[in-house]
Amino acid sequence: MPSPDAMANCRATRSGNTISVAGTLDFQTAKTALTDVSALMAGAGELTIDLAGVTRSNSAGLALLVEWLSVAERNKQTLSFENIPDTLRQISSVCQVDSLI
Repeated sequence: MPSPDAMANCRATRSGNTISVAGTLDFQTAKTALTDVSALMAGAGELTIDLAGVTRSNSAGLALLVEWLSVAERNKQTLSFENIPDTLRQISSVCQVDSLI
């Protein structure tokens, strides 16, 4: 049976100006999550990324949030996050980037 890490996944869907992210945000899913969410960001001026469906995350998840902010800035978009998991809030506080998210 595969380990839980091998079964890690992340899904992203967009409805209107909200992108919902679900699953795991970690080192195994970061590249795909970055690509998928960045593609979903196209064509909107103001976006919200809803992280209510995130079941597990680590510092790679925090790096994704910061990178999505960078993508939005390059595209001249406004981006906000909602339902940020406690683990990501704690990591962002330790890393002193909590004001960004």
